[in-house]
This record gives sequence, structure tokens and C-alpha cells, in this order.
Amino acid sequence: MNLCLPDIDSGEPCIISKAVTTYGQFQSIIREWEERLQGVGVGQGISVAVQIPASVTLLAVLYAVWRAGGTVILLDPRWKEAECGRALEQCRPHLRITAKQERSAMIAFRVEEPVSIERMYADSNIDNSIQLVQFTSGSTGMPKIIGRTAASLHAELERLKAANHRVVRNDKVLILCSITHTYGLITGVMQTLAAGASLVFAPSPQPHQMLETMTAHRVTCMFGVPAHFELLATLQPNLLFPDLRVAASAGEVLSDTIRTGFSERFGIPIGQVYGMTETGIISMDLKAECEGAGQLLQGMHVKVEQDELYVRMSQSPYLYEAAGNRYEEGWLRTGDLGAYDEQRRILHVHGRTDSVVTIGGLKVNLGEIEAVLKQHPKVTEIIAVTNPFQQIEAYIGSMQPLAAQEMLLYMKEQVAEYKIPKAFFILPELPKTATGKLIRNRDMLYEHMRSLILNYGVTTMTKEMN
Repeated sequence: MNLCLPDIDSGEPCIISKAVTTYGQFQSIIREWEERLQGVGVGQGISVAVQIPASVTLLAVLYAVWRAGGTVILLDPRWKEAECGRALEQCRPHLRITAKQERSAMIAFRVEEPVSIERMYADSNIDNSIQLVQFTSGSTGMPKIIGRTAASLHAELERLKAANHRVVRNDKVLILCSITHTYGLITGVMQTLAAGASLVFAPSPQPHQMLETMTAHRVTCMFGVPAHFELLATLQPNLLFPDLRVAASAGEVLSDTIRTGFSERFGIPIGQVYGMTETGIISMDLKAECEGAGQLLQGMHVKVEQDELYVRMSQSPYLYEAAGNRYEEGWLRTGDLGAYDEQRRILHVHGRTDSVVTIGGLKVNLGEIEAVLKQHPKVTEIIAVTNPFQQIEAYIGSMQPLAAQEMLLYMKEQVAEYKIPKAFFILPELPKTATGKLIRNRDMLYEHMRSLILNYGVTTMTKEMN
């Protein structure tokens, strides 16, 4: 896949962080990496596992592998060796490129990241047609392995190019989310570079650093997840940025509190982006001009069966047949409940299909339980799941003193008796995936709770059966 950068003035800013890398400099870095990689055998049909923290080095390596004809297997730099081991064993890359030193996820975007290259397997499990291998967020269990062809990546970039309020030349695009995953990598990085615009990275994820970056570089677009906008919404009011025209969120449903708080403080609404690692971006509403998850992008086709959204795909995106019946006869099950306004091409997403459970013979939407609990003033995060006995459990994140009995009494006033969770677990914070999504797997939630108690001496966890 020959992903060339646009032919623009080599002195134009390409990547802005603590230092500025121009388009000319970035092209030179890519060429240097391409020569280095070709020297160790990277070419057509060669797969390379890449695990490098956010940096110019990471972006240059990606483009260099593709220009050399290789396949990128993109590993999250925050993964532990055991997680990497499972992925490497399945994909069997020919080479692996990793950072020489482990870095905290909180450390800033860098220009240069020292790396090491090691040979892995002689026989890779990746088909030659696959150009990018990514892993789903794993919010409901083990990450699934997704393969993207050159054609699918080009098609997505073309869809983004045709979308309303897209990134255009001379934009300054602040990327707040992980660039290892689809939203940050393709919607953020690759779209921006394809448009000849400038990527901007804050020195740290602290709210004041984000604001200083937005001001100093006159940011026009920003891509983040709800957690970023929630942080920014807590700052002092009346912070207006006249250059900011797009603020887009993805990954989780935005609460009304975050929407309102951000809009009041910045004078601009938060737009919505909806997509999956399997499909790329499906719909967008970057200016919050319509209700729902936005307008279906050109070239995307969806249908709704029994309230579940399906996306048309020419082939299964899953490698190693690990996704069961998610893909059948050209349609991918999203696992999301929703509706589609065909006339206006507007997509509505109402929650997950696995959020509807049967309790005592009655249907309960766990999304409703979460929405009610989130309205409690002391609750900052909430996940509702069912245990092996088909009882509802609520895992609550709160930094304020909060007792399970208080939540029980609150829920008795809000919902029918059969919808009230049988147990409340109150923790300082809930675990999240690398993309900022709250983890919804009960076993992983319970293990996180045990870890807080055993390793950190957390004593604010409480449980109370009703």
C-alpha cells in the first residue's frame, strides 16, 4: 500500500508537539526508516509487529513499512508482555519493533523514540492482502484480531474526505485519543496527513496542558473520547476558542452533562463519531447538527434486524475465525441496538444488544440502570452487569464517600423492584481499555476490584446485597 503524503510545501508544519516536524522533515524520516527496514528484509508479504509509544518515530515507521510493501501489526504500547505474547503467537510476525525503554502512558508525545528490531517467526499467519492488523478494545472480553486491506483503508479515507466538516488543508488537529486504535489512527492521524493539515499533540493529558496547546497553536479541530471532554468541562467557564470549529468524540455515548458542560465553556457543541475497529468509521456528525450517531458516510450500507444494527462488508474483518457468527453472508453484526432513518441517512445507536437481560422472566436494559445511576450526584462512572446467577450487579466509580445502602435507597425511588441491582461495588475508579472505554466484562471488573484491595489497600470498596 503506497500511502504517500500530499505534495505540499516541505516547510509546512506536519506534526506539532514540543517541537515542530515539517512535512519535508517527516518525509525524510520516513525514507530513512524505509531504507533501514528494507535492509532487514521488509518488503511485500513481510509482517512487522510495531509497539512504539506515541511519537514521530511511530508514525514514520508505520508509513515506512507500508511504503516498503509490508504489513503492520499494531500493538498498544501500554500492553504488558503477556498480552503481547498472546497476540504475537497468533499473528506470528516476521519482525518486531519495540521501544527500548518502557514508558508510562502519561508521558508526552515525543519526536524520537529509540527502538529495537528483532526477528520473530519465519512463517507468518498474515495473508498478503492484509496491510494493517489491529485489536479491538476488549471492553467485553479478549480483544479480537482485525485485518484491514489496502482497499478498505483507502476507501475509509475517501469516505472521510467526502464527509461534511471534514479535516481540510491548514487545519490544526489536536489528537487526544490513542493513535494505536482506529479512531485516533485513521480518523485522526491518517485523515489529517492525507489532507495536508497539521497534527497537534498536547504535552500531557492534563486539562491545563490541553488548553495551553489549543491556545498556543490555534487548534481548529480536536478528536477525543468522553473522558477528555469531561475533564475540559470541569474548567473555569467562558473559555472561548474562536479558531475551534470541530470537537468530536467517539468510543462511548456522551452524557448530557458532558455535552452541556463543554458547550457552555467552549461555545461549541461536541460532535459524534461512530464506528468499529472492524469497519472503520460508519457515521459522523462533527457539528452536532442532528440527533443520534450522525449521518451514514458515503459508501457505507446498514440494516436493522430485531433492533440490531448490521453493516455491509465484502469480507469478514476477523482473522483466525475468532468471532463466531458476527459475520454472515456479507453482513457484520455490530452488537449495537439502533435505528436507521433511510431518508435522511441518520443512524441512531441506543446501546448494546448484550445490555438487554432477563431478570425473573422480565426484560431489563442494563443501559437504563446505568443511566439512572449516573444521575446520582456522587457517581462518576457506572457499569451494570449480570452475575452467573442472573442477578444485576452495579460497579460504581466515585471519589466521594458513598455507601451501598445510599445507592440502594436511591434506586428504590427510581426504578421498579426487579430492576434494582442485587449488589453495589463502589470503587475510586473503574477499569478502562486503552481507548478509554469502560470495561464491561464482569470477570475483569471483579479482578480489578481485587487488585485494588490487595495491592493498593483500597478500603472504599463496599458491597451490599439488597
